[in-house]
Amino acid sequence: MDKFYRKGVFLGDAHFYENMFFRGCQVFGAYGKVFFVDKKNGADTNSGLSWAQAVSTIAKAIALSNATIDWAGDPWLVDNYIIIAPGEYKEALTSVPHSCHVIGLGVHGTDTAVEIHPTSLSAINVETAVGVHFYNIRFEATGAVPIIDFGICNNVIFQNCQFAPAGASVKAYIETDNCSHLQIINCQFMSGLGTPVISNGLHFKGGGDKFLFAALIKDNIISGIKSGGTAINIAVDCTASETVIQDNIIIVPGAGKGIDDNNGNTFCVRNKIIVGSGGDCIEHAGGDSHLLGNLVNVNGTVKDEPKIDLT
Repeated sequence: MDKFYRKGVFLGDAHFYENMFFRGCQVFGAYGKVFFVDKKNGADTNSGLSWAQAVSTIAKAIALSNATIDWAGDPWLVDNYIIIAPGEYKEALTSVPHSCHVIGLGVHGTDTAVEIHPTSLSAINVETAVGVHFYNIRFEATGAVPIIDFGICNNVIFQNCQFAPAGASVKAYIETDNCSHLQIINCQFMSGLGTPVISNGLHFKGGGDKFLFAALIKDNIISGIKSGGTAINIAVDCTASETVIQDNIIIVPGAGKGIDDNNGNTFCVRNKIIVGSGGDCIEHAGGDSHLLGNLVNVNGTVKDEPKIDLT
């Protein structure tokens, strides 16, 4: 693999020149800077603007990226990139970059991948996350915390990422108080410990004037939920209008729940959900009018939900 990453970029069999593409999706803009992180060979005293000048921590790259933002003018004019070399980064991130793509190199399931795995606390715990795209990164956490803990979460994308607890007390994969335009696409949520421990996989807590507005949760595999837990849990006071939950594979053992929309605004389309005896694949306050083409399996009994009338 050619490791020339500035003007011409090669990742696998894909070539990128100035603008970066992942499987046909453009992610490199014309006005941003590229910051490089290399745990083994970098140093936080470096500029971060090349592999030879890579920083050693993700937190330093985030600080460098955010320093380029014109907060008083147009904070969206700059579109930055943080490229991370494979390795285990024992960082509990307390900030995220603004208007930035954070891209991990390497392959999941091997030792050549990017893993954000603090020795304690959440992998990310921030009050406000806006305009950040995470690609090809594994997130882990230890302690009675979510792996990702967001207060306000707007215009955030998790794509081709993995999430796994590193301790038996971890309580959720992703937890938010209030968010809009969140995208979780083609990610894998797994036990990591061999025994499922997660109570709420994706937990949208809500509250007064809280939202999960215009989110897209699509093409994910959500497992590792403990018996009696819930894979996607939307609070009754979390308004999830224009949110689509589509084409996910969800596995919950025992009397757990696959999708539990207590507010009743999401649209659930073509999900495949497996739960154990006494479980409920989809519990939706909006009723069947918000469901289309879901295939559910409750303790071995398979049916479509809602029932398809072909007459």
